[in-house]
Amino acid sequence: MCNLPGSNAAVTAFSLENTFPNSAPTIAGWLRNHKYNVTEFPRTTVDQIKNWSAAKPLGVLFWQSHGIYYKKKDGTRGVALVTRQFATDEMINGRYKAMVDAGELDFAIDDNPWKLPYFAITSEFVRKYIRFAPNSIAVVDACLAGDAELAKGFTDANCGSFASWDWLSGPYSGTPCLKVFDRLLGMNEEPPVSSPPERSFSLKAIRWWMSAFGFDVDPSPMYENQVRPNAKLTWFHHPTAPGHILRPSIMRALHENALPGEPFAKYLIE
Repeated sequence: MCNLPGSNAAVTAFSLENTFPNSAPTIAGWLRNHKYNVTEFPRTTVDQIKNWSAAKPLGVLFWQSHGIYYKKKDGTRGVALVTRQFATDEMINGRYKAMVDAGELDFAIDDNPWKLPYFAITSEFVRKYIRFAPNSIAVVDACLAGDAELAKGFTDANCGSFASWDWLSGPYSGTPCLKVFDRLLGMNEEPPVSSPPERSFSLKAIRWWMSAFGFDVDPSPMYENQVRPNAKLTWFHHPTAPGHILRPSIMRALHENALPGEPFAKYLIE
């Protein structure tokens, strides 16, 4: 049985500089067209992210952010997702001190005129503060965030299926994310567009299609001196309640002639 997410609550968020293409408003509009209750965040703070699922577990999350490596307190390496909130000394040693001490927040240095780092959330933050509904789907468009350590934070928070990039992504990494949601919702707006328009598809079918045609590879230009292929969209799934679909559709209808003794023929719908 393929189930819709256990909640219609959805968040789309953008934590990048305005020089990056922003896919979040488009995905938000598509989700609203199909009865999802979407909250948009054109910038992100720690408190906003803490409250994303305070009222209701999330059924869908799409977030564009920077991803960074950081050193965890146990000496291992993790990946953190960068907010757009400056990490001032007042915040680090005051309001957010407990979260910093617990390893729920880390810092990302960026080249800004104020020479301040940004707060970044870790897998520990995700586990503690973000709740997901069964069969939910989260796509995070961020460098490195397809790391197993961060992904486990999402699945531990009950996220049904989580996707992100296995390496450094570029400025056009949002395009494959648009394809994922276009096919999940049957929008027929992201190329290649079929004629006649196609139905919505299951996540399993979409993952196969994207992999078969190379649509799950970041289409951005390669970095200078890049020696490996571009980043690939990597999926992780909850062991008992993975993501399946965002919009129901008919896969096929079968006609069966009436058997001896039956008064009618039958149409079987999957």
